[in-house]
Amino acid sequence: MSLLALIPMPGHAYVRHLAALLFVLSLAGVWPGLCAAGINCREDDADSFSFVVRVADTQKDSHCTGVLFRGRYVLTAAHCLYSGSDGDRVLTQARSLRIFLGPDGDRPGPAVSRFEIHPEYPGEFRDGDEVDVAVLELEAASDGGLDADFRDIPRRSKVFVAGYGVTVSGGWKADGKRRIGENEIGRVDTNFICLKKTTLPPPEEPMPERNGCVPAGQDSGGPLILDGKIKGILSKSLQVWLQDGSTSDESCYVNFQNPQVRAFLENFF
Repeated sequence: MSLLALIPMPGHAYVRHLAALLFVLSLAGVWPGLCAAGINCREDDADSFSFVVRVADTQKDSHCTGVLFRGRYVLTAAHCLYSGSDGDRVLTQARSLRIFLGPDGDRPGPAVSRFEIHPEYPGEFRDGDEVDVAVLELEAASDGGLDADFRDIPRRSKVFVAGYGVTVSGGWKADGKRRIGENEIGRVDTNFICLKKTTLPPPEEPMPERNGCVPAGQDSGGPLILDGKIKGILSKSLQVWLQDGSTSDESCYVNFQNPQVRAFLENFF
């Protein structure tokens, strides 16, 4: 985790040195007070994104998001499969995982029989976010599901995002509802597809609609969707806290075009 700051220094304007806080956050909900709100994202009352599921772990209070993949599998972020205290995080067991369906994420889905994380993923909060992906195998096939797409994604593409994440900026509240919305691709490299950078206002101020649907804590593992295909899985958010109370946010998804990720996922085709 890297840290940078902006503080007023004697004889200088604001200097980039120690105190406007750049955190590279995984969005599993480990730091509840530090996540941007999943705002400008509408509730999916019509269950139009029925392939987006809530991934719960009985060993912890927080949850993640996942997406049904080819009917029998759920894609999510590898870091979601760790539990325990911050100093003693361990890989969970398949029997501890639960899949929930529906707009409110409250309808039990098929049981998880096993899971695989990318073999190169080193564990939480270490270098290796570019392969932060896992596949859960279900005991029974579920209706729906999307395929992965490994083709290039142009910058500035309009995409859909979705998840069951935090709903209050600067706080910690998740009502369990699935939220969906559109956003725009800001940058793409071999490892990540990142949404356009946006400035989130202080919690007490309204969110400009032009910012699009911004993912939040517990949206980890949520899909990035273009033309009905999964292009990536939400892994982290790059956030800078500014002195006026606003927050710069850039949400980044594991890029399925990465040859390491593609080879891993193709094992399940």
